[in-house]
Order: sequence, then C-alpha cells, then structure tokens
Amino acid sequence: MKPPLRLSLLILIFLAVACKPPDDPIPTLPTPQTTSIKTDEPINMLFASPAYGMHLTTWWQPDVIWRDMDLVKEMGFGWVKQPVAWSDIEKGQDGFDWYFLDEVIVPGAESRGLKLLLRLDRSPLWAVEEKPGLSANTPPQDFADYGDFCGQMAARYRGRVQAYQVWNEPNLHREWGNAKPDPVAYTQLLKVCYEAIK
Repeated sequence: MKPPLRLSLLILIFLAVACKPPDDPIPTLPTPQTTSIKTDEPINMLFASPAYGMHLTTWWQPDVIWRDMDLVKEMGFGWVKQPVAWSDIEKGQDGFDWYFLDEVIVPGAESRGLKLLLRLDRSPLWAVEEKPGLSANTPPQDFADYGDFCGQMAARYRGRVQAYQVWNEPNLHREWGNAKPDPVAYTQLLKVCYEAIK
C-alpha cells in the first residue's frame, strides 16, 4: 500500500469509530411544567433595595447627569454616588465654588427622590506638596485643610446629602499620590473629615 492510501485508510477507520452511535442512548429530560399564580397585587419589577445605587461621573455636563439620574431612578435604584473633586470646589484658599453642587447634583438627586453619596477627594494644587510624579489624587499636606473642606460641605448640605465617602481607594498607589499607601495616614485623614462632618 502506498503511504497516502494508508493514511487515508487510517483516517476513515478513525472517523468510523469516532462517529459510531453511543452504546446507551442519551436520556431525555422531562419537559418542565409551569404553574401560574393569580394575584391581585401588582408585581414590582424594580430593584427595591435602598442599599444599592449607581456611580455617576458626569461632573460638568448637567444634561448628561440628569439623564443618568433619570436612568438610575428608572432602574429602581435609590442611591447615586457622585465624585466631588475638592480641587473643583476650592481652587484657591479664598473661597468655595458650590455652583455645580447647588444647581445640578443636589437638586437633581432630590427631585428624583434619590439619596446622595458624595465622594470627597482630589486635593487642589495649593494643598499638596509639589513633587515629581504627583498624581491627580494626592492627599493634602495639612489634613486640617481637607477637614475644613469636609466640614464646609457637610454644613452646606446637611439633610440633603445622606452619606460621604472619604477619599477613593486609598489602598492603591495611584489614588494616594503615587506613593506607597499609608493606612495610618489615611486613618488620620478619615478621622479629621469624620469629625468635621458629624
């Protein structure tokens, strides 16, 4: 026999063995039975848990954030988490710019019956030590400055903002000024902000 003929014969034998029907037939599953239940109560298809929400990051676009808040409400969530960059609110040490929170974020959540969690981070340049490799989320040199910001925020929106997140992911290098995460320093920062907010 020629080698190509042998190879062809081997392939045919292999296919015949591989394609033969199984010795035992595959059992068929019974058809599931469905039962409908009549009720006078409407079925709530919304996700009713107030402990769940959505994180929004459309800071400078009112039409987008209002659309997104509408979608959050439509999906049945009860909370919105919105980042608030300290650097956007207190660009200099001479005052605060509350416009976007006053005109867009807070009333947008209130008018839709959404609870609001504000994430407070992103120090302004005047509050951080200038050094090479500085990240956009560097903790301040003086935690009291951050505490003042947190306190001003809480006083202004008392009763209108339900929760605050102090800093974002301080366990990550990039979120802690491109420096080694520092649990002790973060605990101090958290304490300063907590004391100012309560």
